[in-house]
Amino acid sequence: MTGDDENTLDQTIELRGSVLDLRAAIIDAGGDGSVDVIPLGGHDALIRFYGDVRLELDLALLTKIDVSIWAGFEGGGLAYAIGTQDGIGSPRGLESGYSLALDPIGYANVGLLDEPLEVHAYHRIGRRTKTTLMRRASSGSLVLYQDV
Repeated sequence: MTGDDENTLDQTIELRGSVLDLRAAIIDAGGDGSVDVIPLGGHDALIRFYGDVRLELDLALLTKIDVSIWAGFEGGGLAYAIGTQDGIGSPRGLESGYSLALDPIGYANVGLLDEPLEVHAYHRIGRRTKTTLMRRASSGSLVLYQDV
């Protein structure tokens, strides 16, 4: 990944779990962004992906990993809505410093990842972001795109 931390909104895709599980689950990561690994003690870590990034994760291994979108601090909190092929849901709020937990396995089990699932966010400072989740049926992986 390449990118300038100074010019990037601090919203991130977050992965949390044991270091071994995180390493096994991440198939590929790239884009115009950066990554931060935060040790949590023991064998656990938190990984934050900043910027316009693309992650490919082994969907089957996400039973052991928490996946979320962290609102960051710089955006002043945000309003978000989840969009599917059927439309966009009701907006909800997320304060600065908090995370929106995602459930990719649950979404896949009910068919929500058969088409792209999008999380649209509008930050209080006026910035719009989008995180897209897609299941790649051929490989059994989850692909996440973060556009900040």
